[in-house]
Amino acid sequence: MPGYFIACSRNQRKTCEQCRSRPGVKLCDYPVTRNGKPGTCDRSLCARCAVPIAREVDYCRVHSDMAKMLAAEAASEPNSSE
Repeated sequence: MPGYFIACSRNQRKTCEQCRSRPGVKLCDYPVTRNGKPGTCDRSLCARCAVPIAREVDYCRVHSDMAKMLAAEAASEPNSSE
């Protein structure tokens, strides 16, 4: 009888997509659009690499930096209501 096994990957933990050394325990919550549908980035992150934005909301470093840049640009624009 030949030896074989079945490997199920459904419950395997993903590795953090930033440091690539620790288990990913969070997902990036930055809003994105995929195929015309709203969603979130969902990049797998460890607790160290996740950037907390609000309660239960974390961004990856790339999206955290992007959000800061967009907020700074919005703050520097003159108020259009004046």
